[in-house]
Amino acid sequence: MQNFIKLSFLLLLYSQISSCKENRETKETRLPDIDKLLSQELITLDSIKILGDSVALHSYYTDTSINKKALFGRTDINVPANQIVYITQEALSIGKLTMGKNSVLQLSNSLRYCMLSIDRGFFNDTCFIIFQGLNGTDQGRNPKDPWFGGWWQAPTGEDGQMGVQGLHGTYGQSGIDITIQLGVSNLPNALYIISQGGRGGNGGDGGKGQNGGNRNSPFRTCGKGGHGGNGGNAGNGGNGGNVDIKYYLNNTFDGQILPQSIGGKVGIVGRPGPPGEGGYNGCEWGHWGQVGNSGTKGKDGVTKILKIPKP
Repeated sequence: MQNFIKLSFLLLLYSQISSCKENRETKETRLPDIDKLLSQELITLDSIKILGDSVALHSYYTDTSINKKALFGRTDINVPANQIVYITQEALSIGKLTMGKNSVLQLSNSLRYCMLSIDRGFFNDTCFIIFQGLNGTDQGRNPKDPWFGGWWQAPTGEDGQMGVQGLHGTYGQSGIDITIQLGVSNLPNALYIISQGGRGGNGGDGGKGQNGGNRNSPFRTCGKGGHGGNGGNAGNGGNGGNVDIKYYLNNTFDGQILPQSIGGKVGIVGRPGPPGEGGYNGCEWGHWGQVGNSGTKGKDGVTKILKIPKP
């Protein structure tokens, strides 16, 4: 009986340890939905106050001394839950950074790199520091497509021309390199620091082939329909930037600092153009064009995290 009780206790203990390990691994590997985070209606032009060239903050920052701090020294920033603060300066020293649940420090797309020094970071729940590269340009219908005019046909008895080629999607913007020195004062959950490349642009559709010319007498042949244009190539995703984090303890914490470098997704290939019709009285139609070529996903960058002594 005693052996049975001991065995039951050991099995229960093992299951609890396995459950904790599983939860920890899930917590470490789960990535946030960046697009959803950055699409929240948190800041509008009416509610933003630009403080010099450093940070764009909500209108509740009314003290003009913050403007001076942002420009000439260290500044304190408070980001309430479910809100965003934009960082528009490549190097910024922050004395005290306080962030609420699902709050975001978003790094401007105009930056070439970003270096942040944060003396005291109070992260009161899951928080995010994010650079999201701009997506490539999605191409629609080629503006040079003659079918914009509504009709396109070859002269009498002539074969139709091939449809215009779809435009290629442009590449996504690459993520920037992010370097942060951080003093952690409070972190109960997780701080994600992410540099993600933008999605590649979608390729444009190929144009419809020109209709073949009609025949104007029983002794002449009509023209064949033109082939459809080829779809445009999908744009490549932008590469993720490198993320280098050095942190020290102002206090003990139970959460995690999770640097992430994510290559941008590839765009969608352009669709083939349809064939032109053969000339009146039974002439052969053209062929469909070809789909565009696939692009490539952006490459993930290098992430580093190092605990250092408190300066």
